[in-house]
Amino acid sequence: MRIRQLNPGAAWNEAERRAIPFGFVGFFLAGIIAAFGLGLGIKTPFLAGVCGATGFFTGTVGFFVGIYRNKLVPALIGMLFLAVLPWVITAFLFPWIGTGKLSFVPSIVVGIGMYFILHRLHLRLSDATLTMYLHQLAYDEHGTPKAGWQRTAFWLLAGLGAATILTILSRR
Repeated sequence: MRIRQLNPGAAWNEAERRAIPFGFVGFFLAGIIAAFGLGLGIKTPFLAGVCGATGFFTGTVGFFVGIYRNKLVPALIGMLFLAVLPWVITAFLFPWIGTGKLSFVPSIVVGIGMYFILHRLHLRLSDATLTMYLHQLAYDEHGTPKAGWQRTAFWLLAGLGAATILTILSRR
């Protein structure tokens, strides 16, 4: 079943399911970028990874919600904006918060805020009552996953993980 054929609540759940692997990719990609010193003000690979995971996850959810609405261009623009926003805000606040325990707070707060805004926007655009929408979220009616897509995603992520490990080992 395609995402456009689902009810709004089920479409949100499907967008989240599809966005989770992209969050992992964002974590490793941003960590690698920071490890090679290419990060915009964020030198700690783990902190950059948190920003990348937050951005890629919310950006991908925003993209799939835009696809659900048949709005490809706004979906792409929103995805790029949401993917970069946690990194930019954390890099901007980094000189004031330092490398202590507070360094993760901006990216986490931005991620939660973006998630909440996307959820409310999707609900508002759905023209559904809150009760009906919550019922759709709770009783998800997604179709059976396609085995080919799962296999491709698995091998893509396995290849990315292997490349990450080889890159880290070659740096030593």
